[in-house]
Amino acid sequence: MRKINEYFLMHLLCLFLLFMSSLLVIPVVSSEDDELVQSWRDGWKYHQKISIPIETDGKQAKYQPIDMHISFDYPCWGVNESVHSIRVCSWNGSKWDELEVQIYNIEQSDEETISSCNIVFLIPSYANGDEEYVVFYDDEEKDGSSYVDHVKLFDKFYFFEPISGISVEGDYYEIREDNDIVYGVGQKGRVLNRHLSQIAIRMKPGTKKFDMLKTDLLASFCFSYQDGPKDSDEIASDQKLIGKEVLVDGNLMVQFRISSKSKNDALYTSNVYTYYYQPGEDKRISVKVHHEIKEEVKVSGIKNVDGRYGTIISYHSKSPNVKKMVFGDILPFLHVASDEGIREYALEADPEQSEREWIISYEDDCDLGADAWIAYGNGESGKTHGLIFSSHMGIVKNATDERDGIEIKMAEKEYLNVIGAEVDYASITFGRNAFEPYQTHDLTIEKGVEYTLDVEFYTTYSGGYKRIEEESSFFKRLVPFRDVNVSGGEVSANIYTLTVIPHLSGRLFSYPILRNLTGLSLPVITAELYQNETLIAEEIVDKPFFGIQSLKFPKLSSGKYLVKLYRLMPGNEKIYIGFGGIDLSEDVTFHVYCTWEQEVKVSIYDQFGNGVSNVQVEIWQGPNLVATGVSKSFPVLSISVPFPLFKPYVISDLKNATVHDLFQWSQPYTLKSFYQGFKIYNATLDSVLPSEKIRLSIHDVIVEVKDGFGLAPDVNVIPEITSENMVDSVSLKPSFILEPGRFQFRNIPEDSYVVRISFAGYTNEKRFSVPESGRVIPIQFLAVKQLDVGVLTSRGEHIESSDLSVRIMRNGDEIMVESVDESLFLPPGTYGISILDDETLIGSKIVELTSDKSVQVVTTIPSLVYLVVTFAAIILLAEIMLFFYFKRISLNTALKLVILGVVLVGVMQPWWIFYGESEDGSIVKSSSMYLYPSTMIEEYRVDDSKYLSLATIPEMFTNFVETLLIIITGGLGLLLISFIPNMILNKRFEFALVASGIIFMLLVSLAFFFGMNQIAQLSLGSLQGSGMIPVSPPYANEVMVSASWGLGPGFFIVFFGACIAVFAGILDYMRKHKLLSFLKRKHAK
Repeated sequence: MRKINEYFLMHLLCLFLLFMSSLLVIPVVSSEDDELVQSWRDGWKYHQKISIPIETDGKQAKYQPIDMHISFDYPCWGVNESVHSIRVCSWNGSKWDELEVQIYNIEQSDEETISSCNIVFLIPSYANGDEEYVVFYDDEEKDGSSYVDHVKLFDKFYFFEPISGISVEGDYYEIREDNDIVYGVGQKGRVLNRHLSQIAIRMKPGTKKFDMLKTDLLASFCFSYQDGPKDSDEIASDQKLIGKEVLVDGNLMVQFRISSKSKNDALYTSNVYTYYYQPGEDKRISVKVHHEIKEEVKVSGIKNVDGRYGTIISYHSKSPNVKKMVFGDILPFLHVASDEGIREYALEADPEQSEREWIISYEDDCDLGADAWIAYGNGESGKTHGLIFSSHMGIVKNATDERDGIEIKMAEKEYLNVIGAEVDYASITFGRNAFEPYQTHDLTIEKGVEYTLDVEFYTTYSGGYKRIEEESSFFKRLVPFRDVNVSGGEVSANIYTLTVIPHLSGRLFSYPILRNLTGLSLPVITAELYQNETLIAEEIVDKPFFGIQSLKFPKLSSGKYLVKLYRLMPGNEKIYIGFGGIDLSEDVTFHVYCTWEQEVKVSIYDQFGNGVSNVQVEIWQGPNLVATGVSKSFPVLSISVPFPLFKPYVISDLKNATVHDLFQWSQPYTLKSFYQGFKIYNATLDSVLPSEKIRLSIHDVIVEVKDGFGLAPDVNVIPEITSENMVDSVSLKPSFILEPGRFQFRNIPEDSYVVRISFAGYTNEKRFSVPESGRVIPIQFLAVKQLDVGVLTSRGEHIESSDLSVRIMRNGDEIMVESVDESLFLPPGTYGISILDDETLIGSKIVELTSDKSVQVVTTIPSLVYLVVTFAAIILLAEIMLFFYFKRISLNTALKLVILGVVLVGVMQPWWIFYGESEDGSIVKSSSMYLYPSTMIEEYRVDDSKYLSLATIPEMFTNFVETLLIIITGGLGLLLISFIPNMILNKRFEFALVASGIIFMLLVSLAFFFGMNQIAQLSLGSLQGSGMIPVSPPYANEVMVSASWGLGPGFFIVFFGACIAVFAGILDYMRKHKLLSFLKRKHAK
């Protein structure tokens, strides 16, 4: 009893000491505020404040979707998602603003009472960080809301066939925002060689009708691995649609699930796609990805496809005449938030390799870091697509031997490049962390493993990768509050309740129930709950007319939390009066003492007496962070904290508590200051007049980067500096780029540092000290890429070895001259390659060298096969004419031999040609398609210079042409065999053989006509024609040429040979049936 009396005595004493503080909070009610609150709240009995987990003072916070679960303290009338009494309002500093709201995931205590639900609303455009959000509701029936249905979901089918035989088709969900289509999400179907299921398609702004021409980017969220050497051997979980389901279709948000599996039933994917209304051009769609491995699989063939979680797919297609073939683009940069900072990788806007070129392979070990995002776009500004992950770890489930994490890879390929038509492809994949340096590449994916991750697919049209980086911080804070379950089952709920009881709070005039019921601006106590420095909840104290006041935070997980108490004054001014930290592992009641607010004054100067910006100042009490502030350019920074009086406590046995248990003096505050990652100050503050002065010595540093040639790097290499002495390991980026290769870092503290440069897997670093190492820090960029140069004849045939040399030039300067048989190792950059025969230029090419590459250069060296075959055919034709003239052979035999010669000549000639010339005649372009070899050679003549190149034709077509050549060879063979029966057996079996040869050659002509017509339609719109065509000569801008195109002499020569064969066949038939003698006799009569 004595202990209890001591407790009440001390409590009364403290109340007396703080009585003046209590009197200071007598309400001064603004009639204007009261009128504004009452004018909106008329008819709504209850309200609860909403605590949002993000800061809203930045531009990127505008229109962020808030989707969180709320439990109602009082009865809330509501029947369903559309008919209810729930309204969300924002106090913008002068009035209440009703926000559009959507509810779903409803729990009801009876048919007309909602006990809890998820609410969705957007942060308004006027948000500045000071606004408040309140949900109003009532226990009586209300009229339905009249919010605009901004987002709609449609189940549709699409078919697109730009030319015969090349099509895109599939079922998809179409997401419309107001009047525009923003996304399509594939259910099943195919686009080029890609399955359409589990693929989100970002449409261009303003799209009214779904069309491939209006697509901006594709992002696939299926799991895949390689099961053979060909692209077609890829096994993916999007190959069979299992099911689809619309989960939510509201006015601000739509949500649906798509489930699919692989054709071998080993892979299963069930993804939930969520789209929130977002005004403006920038858009986001969230995906809850869930992959399951049903059977153990082993990766084989292409080892870079070693288990993907998903892929960004970027196409670029262009055609001079076919508008349906003009869509997409390949953007120049990929930025990866890796575990070593932000890495930048360059893509080729115009890749020239017909095989996939891996810019980032598994050997580069490009792993995501804690920031966990990638950005594919134009750099620091401009159009950029990003994938943002809630975390880079915690992805792998049910695995016994599987690395956690996300690994990035990137590849490019040219599908087609012929006569101005071009189709290029780039893929950026995120997948298993299957490789680590000095460890075995993990190519076995075990049975039963699951991969689960939250991803946001975000597109900005102006913000660059910086916008993706900003969006990342919001997504990571918001996604834990969203209620998304990929399996459709129950979500395990957090189970603990934290009850906070404020003491000594001056509550004499604090009655929140009166504030709630009357709308008067009475002062009340509010509390903010933080976990990991993130605001997760905010509540107003609950105090009946008789009894103690308290605050309850239900449904919490175990962990460490911080409670901050404020006195909310008229005009919504908040005064910081108390705080306490607690490690929660059960339901507890937490007692927190309140005092008064005081200001901590911190003065921060550099060595010249100037104020220093961006110094992070933190006020700590033991392990708890009480308050923070960031300095500006003026020296003095003020931070508000509660006066430290008594420690908060948790006590379960109040009867046996002592005065010491209940009233322990609080620890003094500790001030910690951080700048550029360094802890620059640490001191204990005076409790009565807390203030400190900090002096900081800072300097400017210039980092100079040069490559192996002693030149500024020809690729985008940005140095970063860091220090082992940083308590928060950050990478400092340059403040300015003074000139290529010279980067200035401003206001760097005195210390020892490491400057690091990286590019496409290469890293180099150098240690230095500030200011001891001087103002300029040189570092070498010694990355090299292997370049192998192959030489082709003027018809595209490989030359195995030669005495030729290759000259390498960069920015107009000669770098080196080497033999073409040697592999070249060059710093990454753009190079001009010239093939020299002695000193004569015979071929050239421009190469963007960002990864190891093998290139083929077409030269003016004539084809030996062409010369030999053509010369032999001419000699054969000459001999035939002589033999026939001297009557050594019959007409029939002569014709058959002529066919051989004619076809040999025709096979060596172009079968399709293009010729175009500019108006002033300075630029000429010609293209020739050959049957042997199966290539198309493109030639530019610019003034007196000649440039040859090999067109990229789909492998399917080149295989087709090679087959035609085999058929022609077979036809010629049949013609030759047709002589055998007559010469050896003296029989006329040769007729069937001749007929077969004729049919073969006619089929070849018709087949080539059809196949080449498909290729020509892609670029020129027709097999034969003429008109003004845009072309892009080397080292020059696009120019219009007057062009004509059509079937070449080779086609007509072989067709002529087939006609001769027909004539010879008729003669054979007539001779066999003695029709020729009959006609002669009849003519003689």
